[in-house]
Amino acid sequence: MTARFASNELAALLARSAWFRSAPAAMRAPLLEAGRVEHLAPGERLFTRGDSDDGLYCVLDGPMRIGAASSSGKEALLAVIEPVNCFGEIALFDNRARTHDAHAERDSALFHTADAKAAARRRCH
Repeated sequence: MTARFASNELAALLARSAWFRSAPAAMRAPLLEAGRVEHLAPGERLFTRGDSDDGLYCVLDGPMRIGAASSSGKEALLAVIEPVNCFGEIALFDNRARTHDAHAERDSALFHTADAKAAARRRCH
C-alpha cells in the first residue's frame, strides 16, 4: 500500500533524520522528489537477505526490525530502527545484495527512494 504525505510535512519529518539532515542540501531535494511513502502491516517483510538493492529507506512511523534468520528459522536481531532513522544506505555504496532481513514490528510508514544514487547524481554533478 502506498500513500502520499504533503511535501512540506514529509520534508519536516525527514529533516529530523540525522542521515537526511547531514546530506548536502543539493542532494536532499532530488531525494525527496524521487521518493514515496510506503506502509507496512505488523510483521510484513520489506526485504529479505539476498534481495537486490531497491533503495534507501527512512522510518517515519513504527519500528522496523533488522536481522537474519538461521537455517532453523530462529531470528538473530541486529537492530530495531525507530523513527526517523534511515537504513539501506550500505547498498548505495557496495552495489551488493541485502545482507539482512527487514520487517515491520507494527504498522509502519517508510520513506523510500528507489534510486537514491541517480537522484543524488542529478543534483550533485
